[in-house]
Amino acid sequence: MASSASVALAALLGAPSAPPPPPLDRRVAELAAERLAVPAARVRVQWRGVAPAVPAGAPARLAGCAPDGWCAVVVEEAPGAPSAHMLRIGAADSVPVAARPLPARATLAAADLVPGEVVHWGGAREGAAPAAEPGWQTMRAVAAGEPLTLGAARPPALIRAGDRVRARWAAGGVEVQLEGTALIAASLGEVVRLRVDGRPQPRAGRVTGPGTAELLP
Repeated sequence: MASSASVALAALLGAPSAPPPPPLDRRVAELAAERLAVPAARVRVQWRGVAPAVPAGAPARLAGCAPDGWCAVVVEEAPGAPSAHMLRIGAADSVPVAARPLPARATLAAADLVPGEVVHWGGAREGAAPAAEPGWQTMRAVAAGEPLTLGAARPPALIRAGDRVRARWAAGGVEVQLEGTALIAASLGEVVRLRVDGRPQPRAGRVTGPGTAELLP
């Protein structure tokens, strides 16, 4: 059964609303920045529906925020007369985006990258995905304006199929160096499969540099 608080909030929400005036926008950005633990400059807000003109300084708070960033902002326009409006809050990261449509397996040039951003609705992501640079290669067709991060593009391969690879394994103070032949191409941080000299079964290693890898358990 819904609580009286949730029923009251639902009653307040009513019909969808459009962007409210700037004073409330600024207040919402401050509230969102505090909730998301990011600077206000990184906050992005997406409103839904029509909001009345709200006096500057009117008390406001966020309520009922979902993991995908949808919240209600409850505004007390007059003492004892709150109203609520739906909005979505998120944190933006600066990333390069495609300057034009790009085919799969295209090698990126500087002219293919323009500044853009990606918005993480509901909160900032830990450890942002690496951003593409000239020399990276698209992994699939990319639309103009689409963020060019790992997944849409990848760094140049540091190991190619047939390359000789020096693989390292270390545990408990013991270190072993092995050599083998790469069975597939791989970029920095990716997993490469190796045919290790003198071993019947292929092994997997994570690429650490040109021709080097750390063996995986």
